Amino acid sequence: MKKRNYLIGILIVLFVIALAFTSGISFYGRLNGKVLEYRDLAAMFTAVIVSGSFIISTLNTKLSADLNESKLQFDRNKFDSDKRIIACNLFKEYNSEAMVTHNETAVTFMHQNKDLDPLELIVKLNKDVNASKSVTMLLNHLELIAICYRGDIGDKALIQEMFLDIFKLQYSQFDLYIKTKQKKSSNFFDTFEAVVKEWT
Repeated sequence: MKKRNYLIGILIVLFVIALAFTSGISFYGRLNGKVLEYRDLAAMFTAVIVSGSFIISTLNTKLSADLNESKLQFDRNKFDSDKRIIACNLFKEYNSEAMVTHNETAVTFMHQNKDLDPLELIVKLNKDVNASKSVTMLLNHLELIAICYRGDIGDKALIQEMFLDIFKLQYSQFDLYIKTKQKKSSNFFDTFEAVVKEWT
């Protein structure tokens, strides 16, 4: 509605300018003893209207293109900002009180049972509800981070910067467990594993 009123306003102004220009030419001609025919005045009037319409159309196209480019740039900046926010939220969640507790419980269990055969380790872990939950929660979060990185959901550079050392450390502590589980399920935390290998 606003755009329609805007165009109508431009057309009215253009009409007034064309009428004023034609009237001025006619008046100037009479002052000099020259009487212009109506068809000549009509031709000048039409020429002014057509020329003005072309100029306005060109300016409007340029304005629309500039506005679209500005909107596109704004959307890009917002998208980049959203991706940075996602990356920061992943890091914030990793360092949350609940995740820190899961991290401590999971790592402690792995260290205390590092000399066990991998299958024995899994059997013992399955019997320890708290440790099993903590290992699952920790690895699930690391897998989520890896998926956000590989899927370009979060800011990739920022994710790598914040999680490079964390991924390398955690993978060194859980790689045997992951590889043993992958014998039955090949996609078991495979994205986490792939990102670690990409970064190292």
